[in-house]
Amino acid sequence: MSNETKVGILAICAFAIGIWGYMFLKGRNILSREKIVYAEFENVKKLEESSPVLLNGYQVGVVSSIRMKDDDAHRVVVAMTLKRELKVPKNAKAELISDNIMTGPSLQLSFDKPCTGPDCLETGDYIQGVTRGFLNSLATPGEIDLYLTKFRGSIGPIMDSLNYSLRQSDSEVGRTLRDVQKTIANLQKTSLALNQLIVASSAGITGTVKHLENITANLEASNAEIKNTLSNTSAFSNQLKSLDLNKTINGANDAILTIKTTLSTTDKAISDLNVVIAKIKSGEGSLGMLLNDDKTARQLSDALLSIDRLSKDLTLHPKRYRALLWGKERPYVAPNEEGAQLKK
Repeated sequence: MSNETKVGILAICAFAIGIWGYMFLKGRNILSREKIVYAEFENVKKLEESSPVLLNGYQVGVVSSIRMKDDDAHRVVVAMTLKRELKVPKNAKAELISDNIMTGPSLQLSFDKPCTGPDCLETGDYIQGVTRGFLNSLATPGEIDLYLTKFRGSIGPIMDSLNYSLRQSDSEVGRTLRDVQKTIANLQKTSLALNQLIVASSAGITGTVKHLENITANLEASNAEIKNTLSNTSAFSNQLKSLDLNKTINGANDAILTIKTTLSTTDKAISDLNVVIAKIKSGEGSLGMLLNDDKTARQLSDALLSIDRLSKDLTLHPKRYRALLWGKERPYVAPNEEGAQLKK
């Protein structure tokens, strides 16, 4: 045998081994007898090729391909490669389960009993595809009911103990509830006092702003007269200077400069005061919103009224708030205007 023949045979064997190894890594053994069956799903939930196909937790095949159905873009066809010796009836179901967050979803075959003869699946057959939720993948409905029953049996004594603690006036829970009631009562008094303060101060704040506007207007009206007075004073000082009263004139000039500086400061203060009054009129800041925005005043009044109703309801019916401890809900009916009629 020539060297060329040996090299050719070696290359063919290496190529065949490479193909076999690639398919084996994908979960298929091309040297074993297998059969391919199909199932349709609406959503495969990120199912990938080479995902395992399980039967009672034992892997009996792999997902060989995933494609969209030719005549229906909303259906996905999944091809499963199963062991040839596996006897799966035609009424079996392929359940898509997600019982492991790390490894992703997988397929599980579900059927009652093995098949015989023509009732078994052959290559090319379709079975029903079913998608199971995450909780159903972790446990069956019967197991979930059993867990819930055990949970209710364990939580019952705890709730009884809490209920007993609430009925005891000297218990920690009872004292805490009384402290909460006192806190709510104090909060109610504070809210009422705040509401009265706002109502009483509203007229005073409005009057103060009006007085500031009048003062500013008077200062602006007097500004021209003050400037004329300064001009006259300057002319008078020039006349005194012409009379050789240098020392007296220098003192008068210094006084005039001081008055000018004072007037300049007064002009700046008036300008700043005008800016503040303009911002208040335009609704800027909390004071401006309170005086110009009726919606803000109504929201503040509604918030105080809601706090008042909550405190009255907690004072009249403290048992209603036991739901904070054990989760039992009671219906709530909004109080009337006096807050005296509440549904127990």
